[in-house]
Amino acid sequence: MFEAKIRKLMMFHSEQRIHLVDYTKFGKTAFSLFANLSQVDVIVTDLTPENDCLTDFEQRGIKSVVN
Repeated sequence: MFEAKIRKLMMFHSEQRIHLVDYTKFGKTAFSLFANLSQVDVIVTDLTPENDCLTDFEQRGIKSVVN
């Protein structure tokens, strides 16, 4: 839980919040939450997720990068 608190502090003090997420994490429930989607500017992932996550991100104004 200490790590989640540090991540929250980093998010608070960041000008741009970029999250690196491997595609297997989309649609899963996390053990701990340190950010809401409203706090994310860019999501970078390795493969396109099978569900409609990228469309949802776009509608929320979150840029997504599949690399």
